[in-house]
Amino acid sequence: MAKAIPRVGSRRNGRIGSRKSARRIPKGVIHVQASFNNTIVTVTDVRGRVVSWSSAGTCGFRGTRRGTPFAAQTAAGNAIRAVVDQGMQRAEVMIKGPGLGRDAALRAIRRSGILLTFVPSATPMPSQIFFTRQIHLSASKGLELPWKLGGRCLKNSRRAIILRSPFPLPGT
Repeated sequence: MAKAIPRVGSRRNGRIGSRKSARRIPKGVIHVQASFNNTIVTVTDVRGRVVSWSSAGTCGFRGTRRGTPFAAQTAAGNAIRAVVDQGMQRAEVMIKGPGLGRDAALRAIRRSGILLTFVPSATPMPSQIFFTRQIHLSASKGLELPWKLGGRCLKNSRRAIILRSPFPLPGT
């Protein structure tokens, strides 16, 4: 008579359930990236390892509905629900991007019962330095600038461009 082979995950070989649910995470970081088209919420532990994530697209929103505040609220709720079950009590929130879902996601996080310790905005701000450099290069070569940046030929209107620039141009 042959021995019965124990099944994987049975009580006989001592392993019940998955390892992910056994991990307790008291503190973590919630990253919210809100673009105009989608909102992505990622929850990590303090070391940066992803514990849970969700986006408006994975919640079932398609097309222009993904960029709405309601979609961001739903995505944040889905991402946080899994982490609250693992014992997260405190979190830092990093918000990035110009999208409509910024505030709605933050409201959903506050409603979940997690204590927020730090809420900076990590949105990168555009600088005028590249714009000024582009104007200077175009002006020195005598090229035309696109209509949005000031239009016309720059040989004759260099003075107007310099007056419009917030930074002093080199060589003037």
